[in-house]
This record gives sequence, C-alpha cells and structure tokens, in this order.
Amino acid sequence: MKSSINLVCMFVMKQSARQLLNSGILTRKNLFIPQSRSVPDVREKRRNWKKHMSERDINHLVFLDESGVNINMTRHYARAWKNRRAVDKTPLNTPCNTTVLSSIRLNGDCAYTVYQGGTTAERFAEYLKTKLLPTLSEADIIVMDNMRSHHAKVVKQLLDSSKVTYLYLPPYSPDLNPIEKMWSKLKAFLRKEKIRIASELPSAISKGFLTIRPKDCIGWFHSCNYVQ
Repeated sequence: MKSSINLVCMFVMKQSARQLLNSGILTRKNLFIPQSRSVPDVREKRRNWKKHMSERDINHLVFLDESGVNINMTRHYARAWKNRRAVDKTPLNTPCNTTVLSSIRLNGDCAYTVYQGGTTAERFAEYLKTKLLPTLSEADIIVMDNMRSHHAKVVKQLLDSSKVTYLYLPPYSPDLNPIEKMWSKLKAFLRKEKIRIASELPSAISKGFLTIRPKDCIGWFHSCNYVQ
C-alpha cells in the first residue's frame, strides 16, 4: 500500500513539473558548478569580488580576454530529414589557430586585435599600448583573468605607467567575465559564415564584431550580476 502511494505521489509530481515547464513558469537549466569553485579559498575570493565590484561604476569597467578561432568552424546543429544525418564539410588540415584579443564595455565598445598563434606577454603589451589604452580614461578599470601573460612584468609596468586601474578576476571564475558571452555570439557568427580560407578570417571577424550591440552587452553584464 505504501509503495503504491509513493508511486502515485511521484506521478503527480512529474505531471505538475511537466505542466510548469509547458507553461513557461519552470525552465530547465544546466546543473553545473565546477569543483574548483567549491574550494573555501576560492569561494571567499568570489564573495569579496562581488562585494568590491558592487561599489564600482559599471560604466568604467573594461573586461578583456582572448579566444581562438579557425577555418574549420561549423554549426553545431542543422536540419535533416528524419532518420538522416546532418552532415557538413570542414577542412581536414587547418592552419595555426587564430587568436582574437578584445575588450568589452557596457556601452558596446570593443577594442580588438587578431593574430596567429597564442598570446605572449609581448603581444599582450602591444595590444594594450596600441589598441586599448588609447581608448581609456584614468577612471576606467581593466578587468582580466589570471593568464600568465596578463601577469608578466612588462605588462604590469605598462599598466602602472598608464595610471589606469587594473584588476584580476578570482581564480576559476570565467562566469564573472561578460566577454565570455560575447565570444559565444562571435563564434556563432563565424560558424554561420563558414570561412574556409585563412586570409578571409580577419575580415569575417571584423564583420562579427559589427553585430555586437549595446543591448547585448547590457544583457551579458546583467548575467554576470554587474547590472542589477
């Protein structure tokens, strides 16, 4: 008898959950919390970061990051007839990865550069000197992750001499950087364009940046809890 009652309760709960999902009141979400963020020291740093950033003017926050793209990018999903595979063609051999290094602000401004290979301290310093710093005021705050090149001596010397404040995100916290959302949109654009000639990739990247709107940035900043 008891087991029958339990089965009935489970059925009712499933039906209720399905109705809530269908009505849009309840939504499915990925349940994913990296173990690295559960370390007490990291949790404390993330709490302190959120408290510290709540006191900052978000209009002066300038987040930056780098991401890799290539000519073998294609859509993750496509339409096909039932019982048929969706197939696309990509190059078998691809050249060196192309890196996009960019900043993002609440108003939609992006200062970016494109180059072959990874980010060295020298390349990062050159980007700061020629692309980003000329666009900033002394009230602006650069926010970046803990990539090795970001901590290089030449980079810190350049930033210190510029009088611009710079901060490093807590470890294991890409979710606190709204530019990660921008990369998703940019890469979706590049997958749609299906660039297969390496020399055409920089032009496609430039076109992709033209699709970044202020309303996008506001949404991305909001998703990272910088906009309430």
